[in-house]
Amino acid sequence: MNIHYGGALTFLDGLNLEETLGSRYGVAVSAENDAKAATLCEQWRGELKGVDTRAVMTLGTGVGGGIVVGSKLMHGSSFQAGELRWMITNQEAWLKEMADYTGARCSAVRMVERVKPGAGQ
Repeated sequence: MNIHYGGALTFLDGLNLEETLGSRYGVAVSAENDAKAATLCEQWRGELKGVDTRAVMTLGTGVGGGIVVGSKLMHGSSFQAGELRWMITNQEAWLKEMADYTGARCSAVRMVERVKPGAGQ
């Protein structure tokens, strides 16, 4: 199992978890995106326990999310279902500037940078 996209942790791009962890320690290995894992946790023990259809948004180094339909987590054909980071916030820029995607513009990291004392001076 290879990590297709490490997100903010680019050193994980292409890492084969079965080789690096599974074989080394003799255990079964699987991985899940952090936002989708948060969605599963809310379904299992949190506010969304017993809710059949839901959407979760997470704010961190980017903007992520998870969508559950019929109590099943959606991954999509490219494992990006629910990932809000790729929404464009500036239609004029279209696909040219990463800063115009939700993941860069609306992350918790960006919020802290904007509200900290002395920001923007």
